[in-house]
This record gives sequence, structure tokens and C-alpha cells, in this order.
Amino acid sequence: MKKMTRALILTLIFCLALPCAFAERTDDPLRRIYKAWQYLGAAPCVVWGEEINLERNEKVPVYTYPGEEGWRWEKGKAQADLSQPIVPLALSEDGEWLMIEYPVSKGGSRVGYIRRIEDERLAVYPLAALHIPMRLISDFPVNDDPFSMQRTMTSLKRNTWVDVLGYVEKAWSNERPAYAYVEVAIDGKPARGFLPLSVLEPAKETERPDVAAQLAGTWRFTGGGELLGDGIILDGQGRLRVCAAGDTEVFPPEALVIPTDGAICDYVVYENGLKDRLYPNADFILEVWHDDRAVERFALMLGTSQREGSGGAEEMSLFQNNGEGASYERADLIPVTRGTVPPEE
Repeated sequence: MKKMTRALILTLIFCLALPCAFAERTDDPLRRIYKAWQYLGAAPCVVWGEEINLERNEKVPVYTYPGEEGWRWEKGKAQADLSQPIVPLALSEDGEWLMIEYPVSKGGSRVGYIRRIEDERLAVYPLAALHIPMRLISDFPVNDDPFSMQRTMTSLKRNTWVDVLGYVEKAWSNERPAYAYVEVAIDGKPARGFLPLSVLEPAKETERPDVAAQLAGTWRFTGGGELLGDGIILDGQGRLRVCAAGDTEVFPPEALVIPTDGAICDYVVYENGLKDRLYPNADFILEVWHDDRAVERFALMLGTSQREGSGGAEEMSLFQNNGEGASYERADLIPVTRGTVPPEE
């Protein structure tokens, strides 16, 4: 009887909601960017930093791959002029090579690898390479620098599977990441370049509707970062509402408010098929499709709350690869109302 009552309440909450646009899974370039970005863990493999000038009067061999077996521009004779400003980006996985953005004589800049130079101004993190296969949805060229002239390195055909190392972004930028760093072969030699996230599609994932149904109910925020607000209500069939706390002075919330201008989101639960590279302790992925075309993905772990006073309630833990996480505790019996949520001060 309790289960039937809870199901009826959830149905009413979703059916009586104000009309809003569901986040349909359409062939939308912006959605593909969000999906690919989140699929790659929500943390960049390379971050563009500040330009520095080494003032070294020398030119050194530069490769598109961290190794002398890698493909080189200029018919195998490409060099980086270290008397010109460069942007240090990352160390190679083995620490022997330095990934840089360097100017070229034809104008603009290019990304490549030079032998590591011992200089404190070149202190950068190792490349956080994921090596995740993704499929091209259309013919597209691989380019040499996503933030410069974007010269074509090689062209790939639709349905080609590409080894994706991760996505890239600029430091201190609010721009949405739009490019992936990929590894390909050119003339039989390994090379690394860039492709738009909008032309990449993840491998097919295994949906878990049984876990999605298990999430049906009301959950309140109990710790971490508020990744999905002060509370969430899931209908068990792929729809979700983000709620605010009824009283911001009370924690955890003892009542939730559904904003009158709030939207209904779609959600789906997948098996975590990338446990060897992302979220090794999570069996599932929660993917949320917002009505503003954004897509978010979280590692999903279910367990029992250890919070004092929780009474051993069921707990949902969400994580992203950028280090953010949040805990939500099942709270099907707390009041839920509709209303206007005041803006944050």
C-alpha cells in the first residue's frame, strides 16, 4: 500500500507540473558537445595556460606525438623556435616529453612535443590521457591547434573509431569545452591532434531501467556540493525534478519546494562501462538531460547513510571526475510543495 501511495504522489507531482520542454535526445550539436564532454569525465586532459618566453636561441625538433617515431610536420623536419614565446601544456605520460603550443612561420601556432627541458617555468602536470574510443558521426579533419589556425593534419571518414585522450580547455575561461584531443595514425606513424566534441559519439552504453526505477522517490541533500540542488524527486521512469529547501536555515532540509518556474529533466541510468578509467568504485552512471540542452553525467553509488540521525536511510552518492561530489538521502515522507524560490543573495 505504501508503495502504491508513493507512486501515486510521484505521478501527481509530475502530471500537475507546469508545462515545460522535456530534454529530448535529439540530433543536436550542442547536446552532443555536452554529452561527449561529460562522457569524458568532466575534467580536461590538457589546460591551456600562460605564454612564456624561454629566450633560448635554439630550434629543436617537434613531433605531433611524444616520441621520435611520431609524425612531424614540414615533411618530417618541423622545429620549434625557442627564442619565440611558447605555451607549456603538459608532460607526456612517461615524463620524457613536453607538450607545447608554439608559433609557426606561416602564422598562428601549432601543438606538438619537444624533449623535456629542465626549467621551473615549464612546470606542468602530466597529460591525463583516458584513451577512450569514440565514433565519428561525419567526415571531419583532425587539426593541429583548436585555438589557432586549425590546419588539417589528416581527414577521417564517418564511423571511424578514434582514440580520444580527453577534452581540452583554456584556463580562466568560462567558454564551454568544445574540442577533444585524439590519437590517430598519419602515414603509418602515431600523431595527436584535435577534433570537435560535436562530431564524436560515445560507444553504446547499457541502460539499467531497474536501477532507474529503484531511484523513484524524494531525496534530500546531505553533504558535499549541491550538484542537483537541495533535493531531487525522481519518478522511476526517466523524469526528475530539482528542488530547493523549504527553509534554508534547516539542514538537512525538512521540506522541499518545487520551483514554479522549474523544469522537468530526463534521466537515464547506465552501467559504468569505463570503470578501468573513470570512477572505479561506481557501478552506475546517472545521466541528466536538462531542458536548456545541457547534459550532466555523475558516477552513481547507492548505499546506507552513515549520518547521525538518518535512521539508516538509503543514500545516493554522486561524483564527477573534477572532484565534486554530493550525497542525497531518501526522504519520501518530508513535505513537498510548489512555490517561488527567492534568488540567492
